[in-house]
Amino acid sequence: MIFGAGLPLLFPCAAVSLWIFYVVENYQMIYVSKAPPAFDSSLCMRVLQNLEKASLLMIAVTLWMITSHQLLENDYLNVINTKFEAEESQHYWYSLQSYTHNTPAIYLLIFFFILLGMILLEETLHHLL
Repeated sequence: MIFGAGLPLLFPCAAVSLWIFYVVENYQMIYVSKAPPAFDSSLCMRVLQNLEKASLLMIAVTLWMITSHQLLENDYLNVINTKFEAEESQHYWYSLQSYTHNTPAIYLLIFFFILLGMILLEETLHHLL
């Protein structure tokens, strides 16, 4: 789902995969397992903390995908003559401003830094309050 912005077909594939996982897990819990494993709330809290980081990673990959010349346009493809020749991506941070008229790149970048700040300052704010 990290690459969902560039490949929207991955979202239905993930939904089908999660549904199959749900059905198989329910079958195993009802007919195969004798006693459910003992978990406390720390496991759930740890998963929620990692989901915050996953959303940050998805925004970063989405930002990279919608601003990459090589993924969206054929004008920036370069011929490489030898395998030792380095490929130039022509994808730089300062070229982000050229995408503000037709893509939500600048808004994603702002949202990325806001979310990053919230994740980094979350523990500090909890201690202050």
